[in-house]
Amino acid sequence: MEEYNKSSLVTSDLCQSCANCCQGLRYFFTDSGDLVRRHRLLAGNTVTAKRTGLQEDGKEIYCLDIKIPCSQLHEEDGKFSCKIWTSAEKPDVCKIFPSNLFIAFNERCIIDDDMLISEVKDFNCDVCPVLGKLTVEEIKRKLKKELGMHDAPPAKSD
Repeated sequence: MEEYNKSSLVTSDLCQSCANCCQGLRYFFTDSGDLVRRHRLLAGNTVTAKRTGLQEDGKEIYCLDIKIPCSQLHEEDGKFSCKIWTSAEKPDVCKIFPSNLFIAFNERCIIDDDMLISEVKDFNCDVCPVLGKLTVEEIKRKLKKELGMHDAPPAKSD
């Protein structure tokens, strides 16, 4: 079985192998009013919803945490591994975690918004404590690499 690993955003020397990212699903959404009311029917230790303080086009963003571990997560002697790490079955959200935390709802990347990157980073440190160790610039650089984007070449000086 292959050792548990993460995307290139969190390098192996930083990853704490806590497997928090596999212990549940974090979903961000703008609320229609009904979803937050509805989650209260499921509330308990498994599902929580909370306001993030972030905004998307003037709408408040909520975070829904579903604390159900992935069935592909394997633990042995305190070490975690993913049963499908190299498999085509592995979901895209797992392949790019935690990069997916920095992609907005209309699938635009927030790379150019330093304040929003900082807020998203701080909000998600409970899932990925490594995010707290990275600067906004490091996150931007790693996101661009992960998403296949490149910085514009520096202007030539005469």
